[in-house]
Order: sequence, then structure tokens, then C-alpha cells
Amino acid sequence: YLYSIATGDNIITYKACIIQVFFTDLCGVSEFFLLAAMSYDHYVAICKPLHYVIIMSKRVCRILIICC
Repeated sequence: YLYSIATGDNIITYKACIIQVFFTDLCGVSEFFLLAAMSYDHYVAICKPLHYVIIMSKRVCRILIICC
């Protein structure tokens, strides 16, 4: 897309289109998982503040980061 803007050429190849769609979807999925992890963290912090340290252990935090 940036190449097309810089050169003024409005033609994109099939391969370039697939790559662009892949990276767009990859960023969208990554953002979805990150927002889900943040939501879970906020839920635990607000609804179960006394159990936060037990529920959000280092293992759980690592799993959430790996999923993102």
C-alpha cells in the first residue's frame, strides 16, 4: 500500500494483497487477545481484590502474554 502511494501505481499484485490481508488480520487478532487479557485483569482487580495476587499468579500472567 505504501509503495502504491509513493509511486502512484494503483495496481496491486495478488501476492501483495494476500500479504497485506494477512498482516491486517494478524494485528486485529493480536489486539483482540490483548484486550481480552486486559479485561480479565480488570475484572479480577475490581471484583475480587483480595484474591487478585492468588488468581493473577506469574503462571497466569505468562499464559495471557503468550496468548497475545
